Amino acid sequence: MVDDVEFKIPHVGWDGVTIPEAQSKNCWMEGLFKGIDEGTEFYFVHSYAAQVLDQKDVVAEAIYGEQILTAAVQRDRILGTQFHPEKSGEAGLSLLENFLYY
Repeated sequence: MVDDVEFKIPHVGWDGVTIPEAQSKNCWMEGLFKGIDEGTEFYFVHSYAAQVLDQKDVVAEAIYGEQILTAAVQRDRILGTQFHPEKSGEAGLSLLENFLYY
């Protein structure tokens, strides 16, 4: 509970994604998030969060309560998201297009 607000599990809803401090903005301009503004909201439905071994692979994060969640990872041509791009409207369609042509 944060400031009398309860954060439920599973995490269901829209959250903005941001570039992690350890990542360069180039990962968004040239990769999975090309043409998508930082802070754009995507639709999440999950009860768990990915734990990455190398923080350099994290290309997007989201904040849920006090937790920073890994929202997307990328290593070379391997890409993955914690959110559901297919349920994320125009931003999700843009991300899927980037995925296809990356």
